[in-house]
Amino acid sequence: ASAKQGAGIALASIAKVDGVSKPAGGPSYLLSDSLDYANAAAAAAGGWTDTGSPSWHYTTSPFPIDGVSGSSLFLDSSSDQSVHTFSAGGDIWIYVIAQCPASIASSPYIVYLSNSSATIVAAARFISTGAVRAYAGSTTEESGAGLVSAGVTYHIWMHYVKGTGSNASCSVYVSTTSTRPAATVAETAGNATTDADRVRFYTQVGNTIGFNKLRVDDAEIGSSPT
Repeated sequence: ASAKQGAGIALASIAKVDGVSKPAGGPSYLLSDSLDYANAAAAAAGGWTDTGSPSWHYTTSPFPIDGVSGSSLFLDSSSDQSVHTFSAGGDIWIYVIAQCPASIASSPYIVYLSNSSATIVAAARFISTGAVRAYAGSTTEESGAGLVSAGVTYHIWMHYVKGTGSNASCSVYVSTTSTRPAATVAETAGNATTDADRVRFYTQVGNTIGFNKLRVDDAEIGSSPT
């Protein structure tokens, strides 16, 4: 399938259909969410659940980070986990905009995919050295140091393909713009053998993270996804 991309659309043209946001006149996704909610109760109504202490919330300061939404998902506790399900698949793309406004000293996870048993199958993580680490099951690989830093807004693409033993793959792309780079910053082969059906956001002690514009699909997600 061709990469899903576009110049962007007005938020008003996004409609919820069977729990999935479908941009009018644009591609459909397994999950599409601006992560712009008035409060946690509104997010829960949108399909999000909290699996830790209820300190995840939606804020307008210093966010929104996408420059369009009214607020951003904001996590500021190591026990925070905001979770949303989608139709299970073994070949999954994910895109999100994220920023760690104050620090990456505790190596925060930016996003990860799990299966129905909450077992991690793929993840992208910012490391305190400024490296980016990719996870495929329990196997990891990371970029060189100095690639990412606090206070900068990043566009992150992650591609997970389940394996049959040790041949699963996770590829991570990072950019300061909505143009997806040709090359990955980190990719690894690993031991994940199950479908993904949940996207999870959570942080680590000492970190705060803001998120906007989540897209999840079983087709390639390219630059400037609508």
